[in-house]
Amino acid sequence: MVDRSRQDFSVEGAAFAAANLLDPESFEGVCAGADALVHLAGYPAPTPAAPWQSFELNVMTSFNALAVAARLRIPRSVHASSASALGMAWAEETQMPRYVPIDDNHPLTPAEHYGLSKCFTELSAQSFVRETHQSAIVLRFPRVMTTADLEATVPLVAENPADRTSMRDLWSYIHLDDIGSSFADAVESPLEGFGRATVVAPDTLSRTPTSVLLSEHYPEVPVVRPIIGRAPAWDLESARSVLGRVPRLSWTGLPSFTSANDHTRSFS
Repeated sequence: MVDRSRQDFSVEGAAFAAANLLDPESFEGVCAGADALVHLAGYPAPTPAAPWQSFELNVMTSFNALAVAARLRIPRSVHASSASALGMAWAEETQMPRYVPIDDNHPLTPAEHYGLSKCFTELSAQSFVRETHQSAIVLRFPRVMTTADLEATVPLVAENPADRTSMRDLWSYIHLDDIGSSFADAVESPLEGFGRATVVAPDTLSRTPTSVLLSEHYPEVPVVRPIIGRAPAWDLESARSVLGRVPRLSWTGLPSFTSANDHTRSFS
């Protein structure tokens, strides 16, 4: 683990090193000998930093991570992109998807600096792969939620599915544990060259069928393939192809929501 300031990192089998990712020489010094580089540093949302600060940090740390991997000939780097690259999540005016389920061919139309920074992350990774012939994988994901987040949010979505916070990612989410597993899978993937995977939970934050949510709240958006039950409005084929699996953890498997009618993967 590399961080600019954290000094209390203590996980069995892991080590902490301090480095400033905006300083390539500092960053390179702690990455020598690595078999893979997983880059998660940066701002996870447009706030609280000023737009120029958030954009600069996210873009430059991603670029430096790729540059360090190239110089040190680290064979695999993995980077956090975001569903925000599509433009819907943080734009002041509501942005509609061009179609659902959203796949990797969907246009990137960011309307704010955070989503734009994630577009740069993806483009930078593709560029470095073309230049170095090494491998880089970017993971796109929506709202990352802990168990406590889900326990607080699911009842709110039931009361108001039109809440913009939930609508902006089409009621999608991913549990924090599945994010960790997805990055680990990306490190071990046999893929060569560049890869991009969309990782989203197997359902939505609502008990309402996804097709009903879409018809009520996004009636003008074309549905190009049937979405069964509560499946997400995202195409997860890229996760199967790049990572070998799709996320499996659902809020319905949490003890606080489990009922006799639930058959989704448990968190136990």
